[in-house]
Amino acid sequence: YQHLDPQVVGFAAPLSHVAFELRNERRHPPSKDEDLFIEALKLVVALDSPLGSRGVVLNSIYNCVNSNRRDSLGWQRALLKAGCARRLLE
Repeated sequence: YQHLDPQVVGFAAPLSHVAFELRNERRHPPSKDEDLFIEALKLVVALDSPLGSRGVVLNSIYNCVNSNRRDSLGWQRALLKAGCARRLLE
C-alpha cells in the first residue's frame, strides 16, 4: 500500500490488516467478585453513616443492581454477601 499516492486516493486508501486480538480489546472487562464485594460493603456501611443521606445510598445500590445485564448478578451476590438485605430490613 506504500505505492498509493495519498494526494490521489485521499481517504479511500485501503487500510492494512489488524489482528483480531488487537481489534476486539475489551475496554471495560467484567468486575471481579472481590472488587464488587468491597464496593458493596462500603455501600452497606454507608447506610448507617451519619455523614451521608440514606436515600443517596439506596439510589447508588439501585443503580449498581440495575447498571447492566452483565454485572447485575454480580452486584446482587455481592450485596447479599455484604448483608445489605438484613440491613435494609432492620
